[in-house]
Amino acid sequence: MEIAPAASFAALLRRFRLATGLSQEALAERAGLSARAISDLERGVRQAPYRETVHLLAGALGLTGADRAALEGTVHRTRSPRAPVSGSDQHSLAGLPAAVTRLIGRDEAIAAVRQYLGRGDVRLLTFTGPPGIGKTRLALATASTFTDEWPDGIVFVNLAPLADPRLVATSILQALGLTDVGARPAAERLRDVLRDKRLLMVLDNFEQVLDAGFLVGTLLENCPRLAMLVTSRTALRLRGEQEYPVPPLPVPPPPDGSDGPLAIENLSALPAVALFVERARAVSPVFTLTEENASAVAKICRHLDGLPLAIELAAARSKVLTPQAMLDRLGHRLDLLTTGARDGPARHRTLREAIAWSHGLLSAEEQVLFRRLGVFVGGCTMTAAERVCDANGDLGLDVFDGVTALVDQSLLQQDVGVDAELRFTMLETLREYALEQLTAAGEYERCRAWHAADVLALAEEAEPHLFTGARGVWLQRLSEEQENIRSALSWALGQEDPELGLRLVGALWLWLQRRLLIEGRQWAEELLAHPGAHRSEKARASALFAAGHFAWLQGDVPVMRTHMDEAVRIRRRTGDAAGLGRALPFLGLAIADDVVMARRLAEEGVARCREAGDQWGVALALTNLGRIAATSGDDAVARPPLEEATALFRDIGDDWLLALPLTSLGAIAYRAGSYEEAQAAFEEALPRFRAVEDRRNTTQVLTNLGYVALARDDVEGARGIFGESLLFGREHGDRFNAPACLRGFSAIALAYGDPTRAVRLIAAAEMMFAATGATRWPAERLGGPGSTDALHAALGEDRFTAAWEFGQGLSLEQLVADMSAQRS
Repeated sequence: MEIAPAASFAALLRRFRLATGLSQEALAERAGLSARAISDLERGVRQAPYRETVHLLAGALGLTGADRAALEGTVHRTRSPRAPVSGSDQHSLAGLPAAVTRLIGRDEAIAAVRQYLGRGDVRLLTFTGPPGIGKTRLALATASTFTDEWPDGIVFVNLAPLADPRLVATSILQALGLTDVGARPAAERLRDVLRDKRLLMVLDNFEQVLDAGFLVGTLLENCPRLAMLVTSRTALRLRGEQEYPVPPLPVPPPPDGSDGPLAIENLSALPAVALFVERARAVSPVFTLTEENASAVAKICRHLDGLPLAIELAAARSKVLTPQAMLDRLGHRLDLLTTGARDGPARHRTLREAIAWSHGLLSAEEQVLFRRLGVFVGGCTMTAAERVCDANGDLGLDVFDGVTALVDQSLLQQDVGVDAELRFTMLETLREYALEQLTAAGEYERCRAWHAADVLALAEEAEPHLFTGARGVWLQRLSEEQENIRSALSWALGQEDPELGLRLVGALWLWLQRRLLIEGRQWAEELLAHPGAHRSEKARASALFAAGHFAWLQGDVPVMRTHMDEAVRIRRRTGDAAGLGRALPFLGLAIADDVVMARRLAEEGVARCREAGDQWGVALALTNLGRIAATSGDDAVARPPLEEATALFRDIGDDWLLALPLTSLGAIAYRAGSYEEAQAAFEEALPRFRAVEDRRNTTQVLTNLGYVALARDDVEGARGIFGESLLFGREHGDRFNAPACLRGFSAIALAYGDPTRAVRLIAAAEMMFAATGATRWPAERLGGPGSTDALHAALGEDRFTAAWEFGQGLSLEQLVADMSAQRS
């Protein structure tokens, strides 16, 4: 296709999409993005997509050669890493949530903060203050003024849904466009990813995860070009931290009786009054500041201490109350501030009273709905609100009408999620108040149970779709509910019977492995270790299968075998034929020391899946059967099941897992000396893995392509591929990939006449492979054990032994640093 050099990214994307016959929704599904993101990109709303996004789109469109280069040529105009992705994908190109209203009265504060950061010695600036003071809005507005100063991007991380400091690192990874995969701790991966990045990070709502301050300090210490804006009710108390207490908005001075009231034009220029007027007009377009209402508006702003959220809540009532009527009602509540217990900061109490006042104006049924909505973390759809908030039919209110009323009164925010379905979220301050009311009403435990049951229902509804060509949209829906899923898992761990959590992990294993592998394995292991985890054998077997699969993906073969073995025994005992069919081939994959047994298990799994009519299970079982045969060195036996699996995955429309047997067939072709066939298979598999951000398998295929380049005497090309794969695989914790890459570098060293270096690299590779617990090299991966006879001959026994021992003492960090030096 001829592409004009001056074509914009939006025009190129639309032209390529139409040429392939894909709708925006179909392209979004292939690329693992939202349909709204595709629409925004084609309309030019997001004019400078991030490198990772461009990469995903190129792979999803199947672009090669000049076409791919044309699309990826826009990368020089983009920032990296990728902007945070949410279900609604409403982020600006700087990675910041788009502002929906004008920020009022903060110009001086923004200028002051810019001056702090401009000095160069301040890299951690914390906005502190009570809830509702406007910390988040100020941080976002400040960050948005820095788009030219941070070449690697500005990233926003919303910590409001979190209560566990251990999840902060994972949340930052996701905001960077990375998934929680691999075996390395998320904090280590973050340190390595950000080490050389000149990037500004906004961490919002840090007060509830203050123990993660150590992570912030570690990142700043190890990443010298990183800077952070943090919002928190309290400072982090870290070295080098610059605290910025966010002031309230300036309010009208109280009348002193000498000069009379301020003129209307002067009053309207005051930020607190300007905010009230603007928000009042949003709900009542005819609202005007007049001589008659100006005094009441001024008193409202003074009474609310210039707190933006409190003023907005009050102004939202302008549709039904005049300022004087509002002041009369509000005044009764504010009288409580002058007497009685004072157990918190004055402004904090003011906000609580403003929330309580707004809450008090709701009908009794609306109050029940409001407090029950507090159980949702990260928002919910209307249908979820209906199911949970009226679970036993006692609400006495149509949920749709009630939610609409709460939106109208600024107690809920409305956004667009997956499939253009509306989502409703609560500011964290309001959610805290709702949960307090829920607890006071004695409804907390039962509402949490309703919520967890609803999350499980969604997961079990999604589960069968995750094994079809419709996977993409369901993965997006689940990702949109990530915080609700975490909440349900946490609730299940606190129950005497954790069955719900075991079922949830079992239903979501495919989503977890793609998005939250490390965390997913932790949830599974904690649930399996729960004292009540044996009460439901079916649920336990499901979670064991998930945990075993997670262990396999992390290169932990012994644990995989233990979990899969127990899962198989339970499923045999309970007569779960369908589950047994899927589990047997994975157990066979873990048994490398008894090839006959491994094949028998996989063949039984294939047969049981056929009997159950489980085509997806058959395809995956055949893939594992082929892998087992190839691992044992029998490529001829491996090829037929792999070819059948390829055909089945094509029929099902599963582009992602089709790449698994393709990779194995490519490895078989490579071992047969058919390098052109091998390269074709790997190149077909690679964009399929990339399109769903399957980083583990992406690194595997990259490494295999490096070996194809070596076989074709393209030593420099191989060096570049191995280098890319080693760094990428190290970032995502693939324990098999590093030794494979090191063996490739060993072959390159030998090609350049450096046998000593070659031996050191092989020795290091052997040590790393041994750490996986595997006894055989996975046959779909190239770079397995080879002969060292030539190296013995080249060096002699003593020099060979010395080089081998030296290589065994090298760490991966040392080797990566050495590879980087070699490349430069």
